[in-house]
Amino acid sequence: MTPHGPQSGRAQSYAALRPARGPSSLVLDALELLGRRHGRALDIGAGPLSDARHLLRAGFDVDAVDPDAETLRCAMRLGNSRLTVIPRDIREAGIPAGRYDLVLAVHVLPFLPRRDLPGVVAAIQAGLTEGGLFCCTFFGVNDSWARWGRPMTFLTPPEVHGLCTGLQSVVVTEREYEGHDAHGRPKHWHIVRAIMRRGEVARTTGGEHLVSTPMRGGGDLGEVPSRPAAAGNDPLEGASPVAHTAVPRSGECRAPELHPGPSQAIHVRP
Repeated sequence: MTPHGPQSGRAQSYAALRPARGPSSLVLDALELLGRRHGRALDIGAGPLSDARHLLRAGFDVDAVDPDAETLRCAMRLGNSRLTVIPRDIREAGIPAGRYDLVLAVHVLPFLPRRDLPGVVAAIQAGLTEGGLFCCTFFGVNDSWARWGRPMTFLTPPEVHGLCTGLQSVVVTEREYEGHDAHGRPKHWHIVRAIMRRGEVARTTGGEHLVSTPMRGGGDLGEVPSRPAAAGNDPLEGASPVAHTAVPRSGECRAPELHPGPSQAIHVRP
């Protein structure tokens, strides 16, 4: 549960505000770059599981991290045994090294304080397999929420590159437009979208180091431009600061008391 807005003491679930939508266009681009339909993905700030559902249909096993109890309810209704829900703050969830072919952090990292981002991104990088992709979004400095003075993070594209040092930039795009948040309030959006790739690990007698290798089709910056989002399917449009402005610490998370039947078996990792 997170703040309903900057001027309200109420709390409301982002997953409840933004129920089942289509996957992010950025996720579709990442799957095209991977060029396969299997593996393991980590969805950070999974919300209503819009991206996780698509990844499951694409053949991936998915670990969904979100302390929002509504995310667990969505998972119970979905009932897919290849989905694992981790109801914790990503800063405390722990990311196993070399486990994920794809890590998503769509519309979640900007809600963390700037001081926490380097550690989280370093853990994500270590959690990627060789050639694995990190798919993320950040708010740019012209975003209207930058005026709030809240403990959020707003970055320029060069700062995104600097934050992801050690990963190869595959796609980085920047967009500004007028839209609405999840509550229907007018908002100026400034979004930096990025797909980063972990290079292969070169093993030598002196240890290991990462080497950058070309993506399919060259893999230069902008090689695969982000496709236009289908109407109503982009989680950035209509998003809200309710998403993760005050993520509950793990000790505060209360999972709903649900009792799945045999056809609703999912995994919950505490």
